[in-house]
Amino acid sequence: MEMRSQLIKGIPCALLAVNVGLSMLWIIKKQATLVCEHVAIHIKAYPEQVFLTTQTILDLLQVTYRIPLTGQPIKAINSYLIRDKLAMQPLIKKAVVCKTWPSTLHIALETKQLLARIIIPECPNDKQLYLDENGSILSLNTAPLCRLLVVSADTLHTIAAAMQSADKGLWMLLHQLYQDRFLRSQITSLQIAPNHFITLGTQIGNHQILFGKTENIHEKLEKLYVFYKEVIPYKGWHAYRQINVAFANQLICQ
Repeated sequence: MEMRSQLIKGIPCALLAVNVGLSMLWIIKKQATLVCEHVAIHIKAYPEQVFLTTQTILDLLQVTYRIPLTGQPIKAINSYLIRDKLAMQPLIKKAVVCKTWPSTLHIALETKQLLARIIIPECPNDKQLYLDENGSILSLNTAPLCRLLVVSADTLHTIAAAMQSADKGLWMLLHQLYQDRFLRSQITSLQIAPNHFITLGTQIGNHQILFGKTENIHEKLEKLYVFYKEVIPYKGWHAYRQINVAFANQLICQ
């Protein structure tokens, strides 16, 4: 009697196990027949720096797979391969690729932030050089021009050496200039001499700013703000041709 009772109690569990097994077999069989019907692409970009579009990503995927992804068996699409290929692109900071039931391939991208554009004599005409948020130099074959600070020097090595200095001074200065809304609009160029002395060009007033080397950055920017807030309102934008903030405790206007 007790054995019969145990058998009766075990029937629901057995039926459940059979049902789960049949469901898994159906899912596996169904998955083998599913094809990719949609490729959903989401791109997170910084304002005024939209370099990548949905079509750009689709073109990159076409190079990887050489056949359209839509219509291909969803199981045969290697999401890890797509992620790794996209992550190799110079403008892409992060890529996440996944497949969702029943037939969608999702691609989420985050682009790098560009701080400045590089202009040097040795740069080929078909290349565009940029400095990104991490201080890396990006070489792009094609990219739409955007309004960025222009960094110039005699050679690319001069810029690279300044970016890789132990104090990260140039990297910090570029971030400060980019994050400040007024300075981002007013400062248009940054020239680096072979001895790493920096001269800034301006949008309004057409005056040069002798910034000096990338030390005491905060103090120098404070002096620059004193000039714009306290001197310009009384003297006007065209009173001086050169502003020197390179020396400690001095603001020299000429």
